[in-house]
Amino acid sequence: MDSNEYAGSQYWESTGTMLTGRLAGQKSAVYARRFRRVLEFICVIAMLVGSSYLINGLMIQEEYHMAGLRTEIMSLERENDTDRMEVARLEAPARIEEIAEQDLGMVVPGKAVFGSADQTAHAQTVRD
Repeated sequence: MDSNEYAGSQYWESTGTMLTGRLAGQKSAVYARRFRRVLEFICVIAMLVGSSYLINGLMIQEEYHMAGLRTEIMSLERENDTDRMEVARLEAPARIEEIAEQDLGMVVPGKAVFGSADQTAHAQTVRD
């Protein structure tokens, strides 16, 4: 190798445009490692973003489910209130007395005697 070829090869090696032999293999191994690290980094970021979207989607789905449950609870509470009012109406003493008098032919006594042989001693007026 003459001095021009030697000087040219040094020039090409120093600029990095022409690599031969062992140096080229080392450079490609370094680039392969860097590429793999960059690819791993991109995969980790993609997994983080993907899991973020997945979790966000699950949270939205649960919020819709909770809203449906709240609506159902409100409906059931209204139904319970209606049922409580109906029970109160049916258990009203005035209603029971009316049914007893009209449908069953019962009569409320004028006086009631409580535990005495003497009927006049403990007699009380039941109705005014």
